[in-house]
Amino acid sequence: MSINLKPCPFCGSAATLEDERLLWVARCTACGACVLGDRAPEPEQEMPATYWEPFRRSAVDLWNRRAAHAIPLPPAAQPAPVAAPAGGLVERVANAIGDGSFGNWLPEARAAIREVAAWLDQQGQHGCSLLLREEADR
Repeated sequence: MSINLKPCPFCGSAATLEDERLLWVARCTACGACVLGDRAPEPEQEMPATYWEPFRRSAVDLWNRRAAHAIPLPPAAQPAPVAAPAGGLVERVANAIGDGSFGNWLPEARAAIREVAAWLDQQGQHGCSLLLREEADR
């Protein structure tokens, strides 16, 4: 079954759908924004593809959902898509904090990423939070 993911609501870039074993994640390829689909219970045996379809569909539906009251921006006010910079997340955050001299800022960047991960946990976005913690601990 084909999927149709809308562009990222934050930066306008394309999104992908990722299989994370018991759930699906829709994620922006540029800014990393993500939503988690419904989590499947741990199956006791190999399940057919049709079993996983509602869980995959939940991630697609959540990603594609937009506020009903949203007012489109005029073309001049719409943000241009931003390409993801090279390097890992920690290096990119350190570079942004340290104005190009990221070496001294790596501990602060890791701490900032962990703070975002903790906030995501509070919002119920545990999959995204886990990914950020793994990146901060590299």
